[in-house]
Amino acid sequence: MAENAGKAAFLRGIILPGVVKVREVVLRIPEEIQDVLGVRRNLAREIMKRLAVSLYAERKISLGKAVELSGTDYFSFLETLADFGVSLDYDEQDLADDLETLGRLRYGSGE
Repeated sequence: MAENAGKAAFLRGIILPGVVKVREVVLRIPEEIQDVLGVRRNLAREIMKRLAVSLYAERKISLGKAVELSGTDYFSFLETLADFGVSLDYDEQDLADDLETLGRLRYGSGE
């Protein structure tokens, strides 16, 4: 039972840190599915990463929330998206906004 408590604590730690409302879910994953995933250790982390990719691909959560949910850093998550064939939701307006922000940072906000 103590082992399950540790797993629950791990899950709470990777599900949107700092968010007060967290629901604990216990899943029974057949070993053959674990074999298909190729994961024996950190199964919970792999499931959360795949959930983050799925929710982002469906545009139900933002990129930032997906990164948090995945428990990885930003660049690792971008690689994960590429591995799953999920493109970024990034258009010309986003690029223009980013270039404007870079210009302000480079030349100062007074320019």
